[in-house]
Amino acid sequence: MHMWVYSFLGSKKGVRHMVRVMIVDDHVLMRRVIRDIVEKEDDLEIVAEAGNGYEAETQAMQTLPDVVLMDLDMPECDGFEATERVLACSPHSRIVIFTASHYEHDAFSAIQRGAMGYLTKDVEPDTLLKAIRCAARDELYIARPLANRVLAHIRLLQLLSPMLENARLRLSGGKWDQAATVA
Repeated sequence: MHMWVYSFLGSKKGVRHMVRVMIVDDHVLMRRVIRDIVEKEDDLEIVAEAGNGYEAETQAMQTLPDVVLMDLDMPECDGFEATERVLACSPHSRIVIFTASHYEHDAFSAIQRGAMGYLTKDVEPDTLLKAIRCAARDELYIARPLANRVLAHIRLLQLLSPMLENARLRLSGGKWDQAATVA
């Protein structure tokens, strides 16, 4: 295993391990572009590639990547299911969704399923690298302006949660009643 000495965004200098990255995308050209960007970095290495979620699960079991760049729209097994599968077999891996979808509900759903980052494919290479490094440090990364919309979605759910709970209690007469649960 490679070890490097460097400073990460203001952190103390010290010995760090190479960040092991897996790319999951059904487009070969996209995987090659990502590989070219990542392999130029001294602290990152590509350990596997996969063209769908099932392949991602198999590769994750074999290579135990630190960070997985995951597309959402793939055949056979999409990125949402693949995120759950990869985390089940490689729980230390951190998933960064890298997709064409700009929808906050996709970002919110991915994070609920365990993703540590969400980027759209129109970002600059430096943003992609920053997201990989953030995930490797166990930090959540969502590119703006999507981050603002996801935060608004979370705040709305927090606001609605007590109202939904009150409605459920009124419908059930104050007792737990599965049939009265508002979903």
